[in-house]
Amino acid sequence: MRRKMIGSAAVVGALVWGGLTAPNTANANPYPLITPSLGTAIVDGVANEWDLAEDFFAPLYRAGKSTHPVEGSVHLRWDAENELLYALVLPNPGQFFIREGGGVGHDDTFIKLGHSNKLIDADAATGFAWIDPSTYGIYDIAYGWEAVVSLEAGFYGNLNIHSQTFADGEDQTAAVENRAIEIYLPPFTPSDDDQDPVTPPPQDDDPVAVPEPVSAGLALLGLGGVILAGTRRRRI
Repeated sequence: MRRKMIGSAAVVGALVWGGLTAPNTANANPYPLITPSLGTAIVDGVANEWDLAEDFFAPLYRAGKSTHPVEGSVHLRWDAENELLYALVLPNPGQFFIREGGGVGHDDTFIKLGHSNKLIDADAATGFAWIDPSTYGIYDIAYGWEAVVSLEAGFYGNLNIHSQTFADGEDQTAAVENRAIEIYLPPFTPSDDDQDPVTPPPQDDDPVAVPEPVSAGLALLGLGGVILAGTRRRRI
């Protein structure tokens, strides 16, 4: 019987300890592999603040097909507090994107959800910038572009980033795989440092004095004195 009690106590102790030390997974990211880097950028056509390895998100394929050559890369950052998605889109080294010319227009460079919900294109007055714009023959070209779009936090299964590049002597479409890739934008979670400090309640200038407790021995002495006094009166 004693062994059973000891065993039960050990099990209860293990459960209590396990409950106290179990990791908190309530705020765990359910989609870590499709979550962009957290941060911001300056959309000014200068990509110095970007970390190409850390911020890499997806390749651009010719015609958006993964069986075709890679034509560039997409780099993303997510500003969760302001719900802004920043994009840096680059061609392969030695290549360039076509801004306009040869049948290519500014609306061929864009970020969409699906095929119809356009979030931004190269005609945008703000939130878009070409990198090192120049010319090449009949084409206006650039060596990449930056953009920022507003999106609510959550999961999207149809992010479509698209541009026009020049390869094998002609303009080519460059897009993410199947023109629809998955992305998860986690909601903003304030850190402990962002929390407002708790202000303690005001204290009274003249706190109420609390009487010191009377010991059990003194209380019994007092009670005995009362009893003795009462007894003496009865004897008199």
